[in-house]
Amino acid sequence: MSFRVPALFALPAIALAVIFIVLGFLWWPFYLLVLPAAAAGVTLLWWRADDAAIASLNARGAGEIEGQRFRNALEALCLRVGLEQPALMVVDSDATNLAAISIRRNTLVATSTLLAKLDAMQTEGVVAHAIMKLMPPKPRYQALVASAPWAMVGLQKRLARRWDEVEDGVVQYDLAGVELTRYPPGLRSALELLDDSTTEVIGGEHLGTTWLVPPHAERTPISHRVEVLGEL
Repeated sequence: MSFRVPALFALPAIALAVIFIVLGFLWWPFYLLVLPAAAAGVTLLWWRADDAAIASLNARGAGEIEGQRFRNALEALCLRVGLEQPALMVVDSDATNLAAISIRRNTLVATSTLLAKLDAMQTEGVVAHAIMKLMPPKPRYQALVASAPWAMVGLQKRLARRWDEVEDGVVQYDLAGVELTRYPPGLRSALELLDDSTTEVIGGEHLGTTWLVPPHAERTPISHRVEVLGEL
């Protein structure tokens, strides 16, 4: 499921549309009577999708102290790419994970354990990965090589090569995040830590690939992601 249209909006909207289509086939004036109501219902689902996703996780606003390191990295990286800083929410959980929700507005939802465990460089790495999920589609890395600082050309070329070799979306976001931070060990170290941790957030299965480490059914092995970053 795309991180921009999570199941909380898409599935109810589709179900509502199917119901109205079936009823319309049975009695065509039904369309004239309830079409405005159907449009209003779908609009309401869309308008409430962000709140519904956050509520399903029992997320709360981040405290000043617990989220300060995360906010520092978020502010710096958003300024670098020209992205409005998303809201930061926290889920009190033993799991170690981060979701980037982008429906009507951008929100990052971190677990309390993630905020407590990661150091500054690891935090920068996972925040960069999440920011790339909130950005419009990026151009291929070949277009960036020419404008890279001389000292970074080697890394840019390796990123370009790996980008072309992988089709897995989560790995491409890893590479995009590393392109932003210019420091592969940060995200790689964070993923190694997550590989030894619980990442399944109760109530968050429906958010799919919004997560830094998606639910098991959709997951690329973390060890593979670490291996790709280790080659840079």
